[in-house]
Amino acid sequence: MGKTTASLLLLACTLTAGAVTKEVEAYQARMDQAQDLKDTIHDAIDAKDSKEVARLSHELTILLQQDEQYWEKQQISDALALSKTSVQLSKTIEAAAREGDIPQSIDAYQKLQITCRSCHDAHPEKWVTK
Repeated sequence: MGKTTASLLLLACTLTAGAVTKEVEAYQARMDQAQDLKDTIHDAIDAKDSKEVARLSHELTILLQQDEQYWEKQQISDALALSKTSVQLSKTIEAAAREGDIPQSIDAYQKLQITCRSCHDAHPEKWVTK
């Protein structure tokens, strides 16, 4: 193999190694949006604003349900299990907030943070092959 061919092959491999599908980009965008929502939920919890906690948690649940569908399609069971837990915890935050139970919202929020961190630490996006 000539020097030029080897250089072109190396360049092509480098460019495709960093390529991300539109589906992965959408997942990453959802996760960025979910983090922003979690930060805002935290602020609403601190302000003891149950109505806002419920509204934001509902939005978060929708995003997390899309995430759950993503992991189901990817057939990555560990990420799917964490995703299902995240959806349930987000729903718990919302339900507690609708009842004005900020302490229960706080408990579910803290558990959600742990679940999210577990998924992030595992880096399941590296297992995506499609």
